[in-house]
Amino acid sequence: MAKKLINVRLEQSQIDMINTESEKNYDGNNTAAIESMLNQSESMRSIPESVRWAMYSAAKNTDWYEDKNTRTLIDGLYI
Repeated sequence: MAKKLINVRLEQSQIDMINTESEKNYDGNNTAAIESMLNQSESMRSIPESVRWAMYSAAKNTDWYEDKNTRTLIDGLYI
């Protein structure tokens, strides 16, 4: 599929996150980082909300609920 150039407005913190991700995993290629992040987001959002809530409940009912990585995962469930 052909790529298009578009303009978007992003918070500086989001731009910083994209830059960090692109340097870390994509040799500085911001387009590749953004595409990967969007695909990952779409994959997570394609999971039915009831399943995401079940995942949230399972994570919340563990001893390690307050762990930073667990909190990040819960944020990623997009509920």
